[in-house]
Amino acid sequence: MLKIVGCTHTGRRELNEDSFLADDELGLAAVADGMGGYSSGEVASAIVVSTLWNDLKEGEKSLEESVANAHLEVKKGVLDGRGGAGMGSTVVAAKFDGSRFDVAWVGDSRAYIWDGHELRQISRDHSYIESLLSRGIISAEDAKTRNDRNLVTQALGAEALVELDIGTCEGDLYQGELLLLCSDGLNDELGGFEIARLLHDNAADGLESCCEKLVQASYDAGGKDNITVMLVSNDVAVPESGRVPETIVETHNLSGHSEYFPLGGQNDGAHITSSDSVTEEFSTTQVYAVKPKSQLDYDALDDHIGGGTPSWLIAVVCVLLLAGLLGLLVYLGIISF
Repeated sequence: MLKIVGCTHTGRRELNEDSFLADDELGLAAVADGMGGYSSGEVASAIVVSTLWNDLKEGEKSLEESVANAHLEVKKGVLDGRGGAGMGSTVVAAKFDGSRFDVAWVGDSRAYIWDGHELRQISRDHSYIESLLSRGIISAEDAKTRNDRNLVTQALGAEALVELDIGTCEGDLYQGELLLLCSDGLNDELGGFEIARLLHDNAADGLESCCEKLVQASYDAGGKDNITVMLVSNDVAVPESGRVPETIVETHNLSGHSEYFPLGGQNDGAHITSSDSVTEEFSTTQVYAVKPKSQLDYDALDDHIGGGTPSWLIAVVCVLLLAGLLGLLVYLGIISF
């Protein structure tokens, strides 16, 4: 039998734009991280989780199809006046059939498997940093210190996206393992080793307590963003012979050892195509596909588009054009001083 629990915290923000969904009977868990500020982000994330639940309880759509539908519903919500222009949301969701699960995601909300000894990240972020990291342009150490690490390249409802890219993977949740879904408020503050240690130390206390302690630890570590954590357990034994190997993006064990698998590695089965064409020179159009989620991200955005025409030069040109127009009007006698 599956057990799904979740908890969320506003963090040190004024508004919680995260939403989550836990349905044991349906075997559905989802975390949506809204973007857009007041009357927008929280609306977008609520539309996402409600769309997933409505679609999947009817059984007519796959998880991936439902995520695609949520993208359309968020865009429709803007037109219907249910939220603000520019609102969007990331999502990570899991749908179970017995022990077998499908995971789908858009953006930088994540999925992990904890087996009691090792934490395995099984979703690959749709983010600017991940696009560089997965192609070997920057190192994992570089990624930790860059201030543009929260720029996402895909989000549900993003108007400027030409094509929505949905990451997917599948696997089996074995007895004694946990599936962890979270918004980036967790992993932005806690590294993989810290998450693994907290799971190791607190899983025996129950899923609810473990969720709360993960959220509290993230808040104590800074808590700059909303924090949402979900845990799923399965108490039914599954034969090892039928196990489906899931995507592995990065591993962390209790000794502190980590291993990262770039795109194209043997452990990477995620369907992500958006990273294929991304280079260090990120175009203005790509950056604005999704609004950044904090002032820190806006500062990083300025860095990326700083290679264009400087604002001071634009101002100078405008002044010169106005002066020229004024001179022409005087010359023609239309105005005089």
